Amino acid sequence: MARRTFASEAGGAATQQAAAAGLRPRRKRKLWPLIFPTLGIPTIALCFYAPDEKTKEMLQIPEVKPPVAHSVVEKDAAAATTTTMPDIEGVALYQYEVCPFCCKVKAFLDLYGIPYRTVEVDPLRKTEIKWSSDYKKVPIVTIDGKQQLNDSSAIIDELAERYATPKCMSPRTKGMFGKPQSFFDEEQKWRSWVDKWLVHVITINIYRTLGESYQAFEYITTSGNFPFHTREIARHTGAIFMYGLSGRIKKKHSIDAEPREALYACGKEWKDALDGQAFHGGDAGPDLADASVFGVLRAIRDMDAHGDLMNAVPEVKAWFDRMDALCVPRRVN
Repeated sequence: MARRTFASEAGGAATQQAAAAGLRPRRKRKLWPLIFPTLGIPTIALCFYAPDEKTKEMLQIPEVKPPVAHSVVEKDAAAATTTTMPDIEGVALYQYEVCPFCCKVKAFLDLYGIPYRTVEVDPLRKTEIKWSSDYKKVPIVTIDGKQQLNDSSAIIDELAERYATPKCMSPRTKGMFGKPQSFFDEEQKWRSWVDKWLVHVITINIYRTLGESYQAFEYITTSGNFPFHTREIARHTGAIFMYGLSGRIKKKHSIDAEPREALYACGKEWKDALDGQAFHGGDAGPDLADASVFGVLRAIRDMDAHGDLMNAVPEVKAWFDRMDALCVPRRVN
């Protein structure tokens, strides 16, 4: 007790001496301004970053799938039927508005002329897909409230089998008088390229600079179903976090080139794949590879990366414009 009194008296004496010397007394440091940076940024970060398997195992955290272009390639594709899904007539797409995988599905539905409703999922709480017991990612498609389809590529495959190929597309008939197997193998090769390479190259480009990262999150938070009280926090902390994380994403996917150089290289690869034709499916019309590439690029059409790519590879811009004219939006809500 004596020590505490002495320390208090010593502190009082020091304050008096400082005042006599014309110095301002030293104030105690307040810790409350550190609460938001300490707790807020990691919280928002978990909403926008999907850790790899090793990190999840080390930290023992559940898998979190982000709603924007840095989404990892979708895994665990499955189709399931539940009795608790919402009773929505026709095709319903549960989505994040700017998710590249969701945009792939929308491009397919638009191209095939299939009317669909969209349900925007809250990326933080995912309330809209709580009825899905085994699958908590997007996109999810339901058909007449009876069947559930998961994973963008699996959804497209299933719907392409169910619906007739529209006249605007390259014919998909197989057999002696149809397309050779090599046509479908080449199509699948480029669809896989979209999921395993192009998406990641786009990711590091939209977060390449702090300004572009803010641009991306302005678009994401404005278009997405964010609760009002988290929108501003997500815009600022998410932009800063993803800008800092872009280097790690680049390293994880072994992207050695500078982001724009890698993006332009992708554009040139796709130009070569077109081989002077109007579409990858040929002059007769696009195929599913065309739909996949277009869907992913359409997701970032209002961002700097998209404009730079179109200017760098004019042939891709001409192709994109042709696809844009064919993909008339079929959304009914």
